[in-house]
Amino acid sequence: MTLTDPASTNRSSRPATVVARVLSYNVGNGLAPADRLVQYLYYAEADIVGLQELAGDQAEAIERQLATVYPYRVLFPAGFAGKGLLSRFPIVASERHLFADGRPDLSAQIEIGGRIAQVVVAHPRPPKVRVSGATFDPVTLRQIQEVAKLATCGGPSLVLGDFNMTDRQPEHRIMTTAGLIDAFHEVGASVNSFPKRVGNPHRFGPRTQNITLPPVIRIDYIWYTRDFIARSAGLGRDAGSDHLPVVAGIDWRDAGPEADHQEPE
Repeated sequence: MTLTDPASTNRSSRPATVVARVLSYNVGNGLAPADRLVQYLYYAEADIVGLQELAGDQAEAIERQLATVYPYRVLFPAGFAGKGLLSRFPIVASERHLFADGRPDLSAQIEIGGRIAQVVVAHPRPPKVRVSGATFDPVTLRQIQEVAKLATCGGPSLVLGDFNMTDRQPEHRIMTTAGLIDAFHEVGASVNSFPKRVGNPHRFGPRTQNITLPPVIRIDYIWYTRDFIARSAGLGRDAGSDHLPVVAGIDWRDAGPEADHQEPE
């Protein structure tokens, strides 16, 4: 696969009111083919990328082919527990957090537009489906609470991740009550990111990978503290996972007057 750096031709089109284009993507534990994932990320024009369910072959392809586009990277491939953070901005430090056994979350300090901000990549386990409805187990519920606490303990923060919940579930209020803002709520965009496919072909058969579905819910998020504001929010393009990427153009809230909100193409 031949890739050419789009920065010189496309970066100039960035609105002046956007300090960073942020992307979060659950890459499906290898469901998104490594070459297709790399191709998408290369041309996505994102400045910060949070990845969930990062598999080994996906991480290897990123290291091999995206080093010049994302010179700062923290990759922990581990299947459903895998995480990754790619950045055009300097990553000053990073740390993993074991809020739930076997499901570590990732945080990093990144210099964005001359200021230091924390970026958290999180992926709590799905809720248990019972007759009474879908409920999170106590460990996962505490993980969501700890992620919210980590992100709001002081200083600007972004939180990227598949939270396995919709914005109508009560757990969504854990994040907003803590002081985090859902980019899609701020912009007023209503989109669905899941499910794009049936799921892992190892479980359902290889033919299912080519069957696409119309997503019906959004469980993927870009959150932030009030230090930031979203200028746009929307979906990225399909790269083969059972999720679609979510993308937001963000700026420092004190950077100037609010611009018109437009969804990314």
